[in-house]
Amino acid sequence: MAPLSFAACGAMLEPWTVSAEGDPSVRIRRITNDSRQVEDGTLFCAISGSKTDGHAFLDEAVGRGACALVIAADSRWRPAGKIPFIRVRDSYRAWALLCELFYGRPAEGM
Repeated sequence: MAPLSFAACGAMLEPWTVSAEGDPSVRIRRITNDSRQVEDGTLFCAISGSKTDGHAFLDEAVGRGACALVIAADSRWRPAGKIPFIRVRDSYRAWALLCELFYGRPAEGM
């Protein structure tokens, strides 16, 4: 997959965005919602699941090299540094849209 810019992710999520901060030129080489898979250049999307809340792993994701984050609007988490982040109304929808964008809209080829 070709890298995406943080700005492209922000544009895709704009209808669901509550706020966004950070350098729009940051390049995203991977996306995941599993903090254990984060490495340098990864956008981490925190999702509250039925068993685990991904927001509990935001600091771990940053420590592993996340270059950007997507978090729920109601999350109380605050970044310690200057990592770009987008606060969204619906993390599940944001994750689906980011996958669609990152993987080149595969449904269009069906």
